[in-house]
Amino acid sequence: MQLFIFTPHNSKGMNSFSRINNITGWIIFAIALVVYTSTMEATASFWDCGEFIAATYKLQVVHPPGAPIFLMVGRIFTLFASSPEEVPIMTNFFSGLSTAFGALFVFWIVTRLMRKSVSGNQEPVGSQIATIIFGGVIGAACFMFMDSIWFSAVESEVYALATFFFILIFWTIVKWEAHADDPNSDRWILFMALMMGLSIGVHLLALLVIPAIALIYYFRNHKYSHKGLVYTILIGTALVAFVLYGILDKLIAIGAGFDRMFVNAMGLPYGSGLIFYTLIIVGGIIYGVRYAIQKNKRILYITMMSFSMLLIGLTSYAMVLIRAKAEPVINMNGINDVHSFLSYLKREQYGSRALFYGPYWTAQPIEYEKGKAKYGIVENKDGYAVVSHEFEPVYKIPAEIMNNPNVSANAKLISERNKQVLFPRMGSLEDRHSGLYYSWAGVSADPQVQQSYVPSYSDNLGFMFRYQIGHMFWRYFMWNFS
Repeated sequence: MQLFIFTPHNSKGMNSFSRINNITGWIIFAIALVVYTSTMEATASFWDCGEFIAATYKLQVVHPPGAPIFLMVGRIFTLFASSPEEVPIMTNFFSGLSTAFGALFVFWIVTRLMRKSVSGNQEPVGSQIATIIFGGVIGAACFMFMDSIWFSAVESEVYALATFFFILIFWTIVKWEAHADDPNSDRWILFMALMMGLSIGVHLLALLVIPAIALIYYFRNHKYSHKGLVYTILIGTALVAFVLYGILDKLIAIGAGFDRMFVNAMGLPYGSGLIFYTLIIVGGIIYGVRYAIQKNKRILYITMMSFSMLLIGLTSYAMVLIRAKAEPVINMNGINDVHSFLSYLKREQYGSRALFYGPYWTAQPIEYEKGKAKYGIVENKDGYAVVSHEFEPVYKIPAEIMNNPNVSANAKLISERNKQVLFPRMGSLEDRHSGLYYSWAGVSADPQVQQSYVPSYSDNLGFMFRYQIGHMFWRYFMWNFS
């Protein structure tokens, strides 16, 4: 009898808060959608938006590393355009709709976290409900009207949909945290892995939420300790590196190596090595899942299933290969095999810049060393052929030159200007940036003075704190809220 009386009462309270939470969330969504729709671009903004609108309309291949999910979903919106002139309106509306959904999930994230803080495991009542809902409204409104969020919500760029995926993934882990004790709570983790894979088909932004996911998982399952916190942050960072450099780089690079071996060494058709490689991966996943079920290893099971969900999400990149084969008008990089596809994913055409260890802008390479070969399909040649090589700059002057008394003074100066350091912030080797660096360091515009100038590490740190953080980051941060 007590159970009969208690259950309806609890259900009524739960329904009360849930109903208010849901209704308010959808009101936030409607307000955001009205704001973004009424302020969106009528056509295209003058940067990548024109490329994305045209590529979305005809499902073409955009600049590396591509955005197949954005293009395919955006293509659905273009079908509602009554004429080609209205296509930009529909793709801009797509961005506004994506960001409005982002505001909705921000509201639900904030209310869930505030509910945990205000009422704990108890059902919110009275003023607690008002406090939680008000906090959610403030959080969602801050998100809605941030400069960078509003800016991306009104034009046809990937950042609106990428932001939605970012928030959706974080909402998923918050949802899991609320139901972690349920027998079927693992479905939220698998859904999150699938969304992570799909989000990579829009932008790599969602990878940045992984450390936060690791922290929520840690605090939900373990008692806090300084050591545990540090390990969790390191594991979260390692997972980001694994997805970025392991799956999006090495996993596909190994597949390219398999295909080259099958084609060049065995004389089999193009793609045969990839088929064999795919079978190995699928077989390994099936074996791992089956073994985890038989041995009742829950963590292994979740890991293998999450990995498979992530790969399923990444299959959206098949669209890039299929459309590149059709040779549309916009066909960036002319992808025609797995090697050129790997180069496309790695964004090799943009070059690279040392982020953690490298030279200052004053460095001048002594020579270039030939690195590993790059392969591709060459007309009138069988199999994969070498189309180019990677070349690595060499900055260290040989000892015999440094010890030569005739050139030692000049060589010493060059060696000092070529030195490599940790965390080089003034490290762009592009000529157009050198004048700005000299000006920032207070060096005269006289070419002879600049040629004899040797940067110091204090210059490097000063540039980071005064320009990169003080001038650029905080200014951008305040743009969003002031």
